[in-house]
Amino acid sequence: MLESEQHKVILFTNGQTDDYVFAQSVVEEMSTSTMRKLPVLMERALEPEALISQIAQCQAIVAHRLHANIIAYSLGIPSVDLIWDQEVEEFGKITKRCNFYIDPLKLDYHRVSKYINEAIRAGIDPANMSELMASARQSVKTILDQCIRND
Repeated sequence: MLESEQHKVILFTNGQTDDYVFAQSVVEEMSTSTMRKLPVLMERALEPEALISQIAQCQAIVAHRLHANIIAYSLGIPSVDLIWDQEVEEFGKITKRCNFYIDPLKLDYHRVSKYINEAIRAGIDPANMSELMASARQSVKTILDQCIRND
């Protein structure tokens, strides 16, 4: 569906070997489908910078791992997130993007395509992002100040 809407579909992983092997099997399975153009599996990210670079190339992502969601958000890239634990769900709440979160057990390509298109249209709220970044900076400063006092 996304491919037919002129979106280039790529797959990436956070670099874990098991995740990459799974992604390879997904591409292999999809090769038997009727898709006109198969998704491209990006090289396995071996360094955090490589993962950031891969995500930075995207207009939007669908992600299962919290770190991919955090990276995308910090780069201003909208994401559709698959909820598999409380941390992922909480990230959706603090970023005010719960409406772009999906239970992976209720996935279908029509729903994902709809969510991606809506996420792209909505973008990332710059005011909320600025507020979250300021809060994060303050938290880091507080932790560093406490560490210095304890030395």
